[in-house]
Amino acid sequence: MSFQDPQASPASVDALFADFSACLRAALPGTSGWPTTFAVLVHCNAWIDRLAAARALITDVERERVDRQRRPRDREMHALAYAFHRMAVACAMGLPPSGVPLVRDAMGCPRLPGTPWHTSLSHADGAVALALSLDGPVGIDLEARARASMLPDLVASMCTPAERRRLPGETADRGPGLLELWVRKEALLKATGQGMSIEMTAIEAPPDAWLPLPGDGRDIRIRMLEAGPAHVAALASMAPGAPVTFAWLAPAATPRA
Repeated sequence: MSFQDPQASPASVDALFADFSACLRAALPGTSGWPTTFAVLVHCNAWIDRLAAARALITDVERERVDRQRRPRDREMHALAYAFHRMAVACAMGLPPSGVPLVRDAMGCPRLPGTPWHTSLSHADGAVALALSLDGPVGIDLEARARASMLPDLVASMCTPAERRRLPGETADRGPGLLELWVRKEALLKATGQGMSIEMTAIEAPPDAWLPLPGDGRDIRIRMLEAGPAHVAALASMAPGAPVTFAWLAPAATPRA
């Protein structure tokens, strides 16, 4: 697989990886190694001037997937998302980005074959979220808060009967809670590795609770992340502690946990 892009110089690519690595290390706790489970949330606008270098860090297959996006903004976000993902994995594994065995399976789920790491990726409305874990399967989902207004129309396709009974009586009041439920269920489904082949109406995803991972049997915990005023995010992982380490990552990133 190729990592070449004529629009970026090798020096600019090396500089992007060095800067990203430094920001990631600064954002996460100062230990000798990496947390066994961690999540990173990234605002794309903070890195948009590094787009050419980011494209050079992704594979030909990933660039083809990027270029199939119809809108220029979507192409930019996909390219940055794939580059952030590859760089974060490279940092955690102590490898150059070109040496990361990051692939997608038949379901489109990111995999790291031959390694003990599990990983997940999500992006929405100019932001990217990714997760890495040595503790077991992991799933992360990120959505724009603006999407909350659309979710009351999807109650029948996303909620179990018990969840529907717990909804507020007024339809206008349901959006925010449904959006949080959506990201929890998406994170859980991503952790299964089966995605939307499992109906949302077949699972419940209460916040901050341990429950059996569908198709696996081991217990997994779903946590809401503090994704800020514009986004909602959730992480499903087998990490035993609380809270899970995560950070908004940007130049001069401020750590959160």
